[in-house]
Amino acid sequence: MRRRSAAVARSCGSGEGAAGRTRQSAPMSDFVIVEQAGNEAMADLVKQRLDEAGIPSMIAPGNLAAMAGAGASFAISVPAEKADEARKLLNPS
Repeated sequence: MRRRSAAVARSCGSGEGAAGRTRQSAPMSDFVIVEQAGNEAMADLVKQRLDEAGIPSMIAPGNLAAMAGAGASFAISVPAEKADEARKLLNPS
């Protein structure tokens, strides 16, 4: 269950998550999905890359199976005004 708690904390942006992530300043409704990751480790790497570029981000389970740990998919979201910048960083053409 610990894995679920960490993912839920990160998706809500409420307080610190399991890895010391801090509260997001923008409401979650102002965030848009810019990337999907097949597992939590890849989602953490994407989040780290965005954070290093100064783009706030959140990770949320992409489906209910992710809550159980099977067939997990994770959505990485950023504030709407940073979405284009994040997409260019993650998918350079």
